[in-house]
Formats: sequence, C-alpha cells, structure tokens
Amino acid sequence: MFCDLARRPERPCFDWILIGDSSHVGDAYGGSREICLKRGLAVPRQAPAITAP
Repeated sequence: MFCDLARRPERPCFDWILIGDSSHVGDAYGGSREICLKRGLAVPRQAPAITAP
C-alpha cells in the first residue's frame, strides 16, 4: 500500500514527496499543551494512506 502511494507521484514527474506523521503533542509554548491542541499545531496525525488520495 505505501509502495503504491510512493509511486503515484512518479507518473506526473514529481521529484519527491514528504509525508509527515507524528505522535507528539508539543508543550513548549508556556509549558502547556492547550495552545497546540486548540490550534491544531503539532498534534498526532493519521496514517498517510488514510489521508492521501
């Protein structure tokens, strides 16, 4: 599944693709996670195969 996802951009001649995923919720801003969660910054993301067409 991920191999096909990586090969799809080759058809229209994309040079590279970056798929970011994270399980980290930041707490650097004021020592609290509230801002990150409220604004959706650096929150856990879905597996790339679910969100990519």
